[in-house]
Amino acid sequence: MRIVEGVEAHDYYFRQMPIEVGLLGAIALKKVVGSFRILVDEVVRIVESIIIEAFQHFVQVAIEIFSEKYLRPLTTEDTTSLMEISNMMGWPCMLGCINCMYWEFPNYMERDCR
Repeated sequence: MRIVEGVEAHDYYFRQMPIEVGLLGAIALKKVVGSFRILVDEVVRIVESIIIEAFQHFVQVAIEIFSEKYLRPLTTEDTTSLMEISNMMGWPCMLGCINCMYWEFPNYMERDCR
């Protein structure tokens, strides 16, 4: 909801607006969720032109709002922190196995992530 609120506050497009007398258009949550679903190639039940437009706005707003904190290269401190967290949770070598290809699962051979 923090993302929805941030996007809605940053870009007027994401605010719910009347489309006809007495009828309101899609809410910000629906537009943002629709944008997320495009990222994972799913279908949302709102008009295609709206979801494409919402996605374009969402990508631009996400870059403007979140790029400084989240869309930047990892620092040494970030990497160290992520590795400590992953080791505590039982996911050693998490950063080396982002696509899960080398994670250890039952009935599979162990792999050394070094």
